[in-house]
Amino acid sequence: ARVAACELKHSSQPPSPMWPHRNVPLGLLSNFLSTTAGSIGIARDAYVLLLPEGVGTATNVGLMEGMSGVVNLLTSFAAGVATDRCGRSPVLRLAAAACVLQASVTCLAVLYLPSRSGPQTVFVALCAASTLFGAVKGSYFVALEAIFGDSTPQARRTSFYVYKQMSATAGLSVGPLIAVACFALSHDTWTRPELVSVIVAGAAIAVAQGVVCLFFRDVPRPPRERPADGPAARLLDQGSVSDGTASGRQRP
Repeated sequence: ARVAACELKHSSQPPSPMWPHRNVPLGLLSNFLSTTAGSIGIARDAYVLLLPEGVGTATNVGLMEGMSGVVNLLTSFAAGVATDRCGRSPVLRLAAAACVLQASVTCLAVLYLPSRSGPQTVFVALCAASTLFGAVKGSYFVALEAIFGDSTPQARRTSFYVYKQMSATAGLSVGPLIAVACFALSHDTWTRPELVSVIVAGAAIAVAQGVVCLFFRDVPRPPRERPADGPAARLLDQGSVSDGTASGRQRP
């Protein structure tokens, strides 16, 4: 009878929804777009190496990537503080704005400046875009980890984090395929015009990531337990009942 009652109880419970919160599919999609755009970003390094007049050197590429890494590190610390004090979704909105700004500066550097200025100016613009890319990574990934954890129930959290890792792996695989398609549709040569199409494709994906980041919403967290209602207080009450002090009587 007890087994039948348990089965009836479980059968009467409604099935759990596929997504516990809207932030979960948004997190998977934005994570996929982020890693896709990042895997295409190596074309920016190749573009710098092809700049004339002595600008295209390995030292300049290392300088550009180093700036991105330092900004990523510093931004991640600031984003960690901001997510705790201001919420997760405001930080993601800032990351969205940085995505659009980074994509705009990148397109400016490879589409507008080459015909109107020298390679040094193009390199400076690409360094600015790389710096913004580091700011995007530092703010986005910190806020995403926080809001993704808030949006997943503890019993199913491991599964959803596996899905998140799968979305990142898929992005790392799709990004090079997009670059292959861009080269196949062009002259299939390793020159600056062909790299421009790959870089612009990555910028478009970064804008899409920024748009997705605008739809995240903070998950209300339960209030902290008051000391009088917490587990410690309940244990004290049980102890007082067992020794007879709850009703004002002392055990002899």
